[in-house]
Amino acid sequence: MAPLEARGSVAILYHWDADGAASAAMLLQALGDAELLVPRIGFYRAEAVDTNRLRRLQPDTLLVVDYGLRQEELEKLLELSGSSQLVVVDHHLSDASSRGRIRVYNPTLTEGRGYPSTTWVLRGLLDEASDLLSVLGMAGDLEDRMVEHWAWPQVRGILEDHGWSVEALTLLGRMISACYKALDYGCVLRAPEKLLDYGSDLNAALRDEEWRQAYRSVAEEAGRLLRSAEPEEAGRVLLYRFSSSYYLASELGRILSRRNPDKIVVIHYERGDGYVEIYVRSRSADLSEALERARKSGLPAGGKSEVFAVQLPRGEAGWALEKLLEILGAR
Repeated sequence: MAPLEARGSVAILYHWDADGAASAAMLLQALGDAELLVPRIGFYRAEAVDTNRLRRLQPDTLLVVDYGLRQEELEKLLELSGSSQLVVVDHHLSDASSRGRIRVYNPTLTEGRGYPSTTWVLRGLLDEASDLLSVLGMAGDLEDRMVEHWAWPQVRGILEDHGWSVEALTLLGRMISACYKALDYGCVLRAPEKLLDYGSDLNAALRDEEWRQAYRSVAEEAGRLLRSAEPEEAGRVLLYRFSSSYYLASELGRILSRRNPDKIVVIHYERGDGYVEIYVRSRSADLSEALERARKSGLPAGGKSEVFAVQLPRGEAGWALEKLLEILGAR
């Protein structure tokens, strides 16, 4: 799997969404064998990983896939893992760079253009790459906006060759991502191997009952929350407040940004575990500068040019929200 050159035993730590699961599946296919790890859903830090299990595994190579960690968190993770090397494959904006025993493959940082998904990065790195997995990550992250991306002409050729539609791929991405939105870690961990079992059979994957059930459950809860949505408006910013035991900040953010394409949608989302997520998404504004300013102000923000998020204990969320609204020009 040049140029990744994973050595010895391998563990794959992957983001919980469809792009992360499809990326993990691509790496499993290339490696033949690896342990799978998912961080605590919603958190972007070394401590979000099951460090006890990681220490027991002590893999020679730890692959961190689609997770968007900052350099200092990667260094902490390498120390916690006891691994010989840590290899990052990603497409998110971050300050991560190759140094010492950390190697980073992220063309978004080096080519000056945003890559649509981590699966698309892997397509360029691996000797052989599944067509379905390559485009599934992109559909999961961009949904209908994939047709606007610079990679679309090549992606369209793949879809035409297989008779796949954007709508079907987007639906599968939503179904797989419903696992994490329902906070079902088992479903998230089973997804990469199930994707490999389905191969290129998109229709069979769409019939997966576990994913279909998660999707229905998430849709019902999202519908309930959206019916109560009453935004506060300040210029281009729309602020929504929600509370739920589901993890639906990104689901609601996607829906509300589609409904308000000229706005910056900010969601203050109270979870059932004592934490608040502040989720920011826009279909029209480049949020790269706002993301960088949030990080420089001390907020643990992770994301990319069209979306980023911050997770904090409930008691710290008020200050963080005011700071983000100031950065976005709503204060």
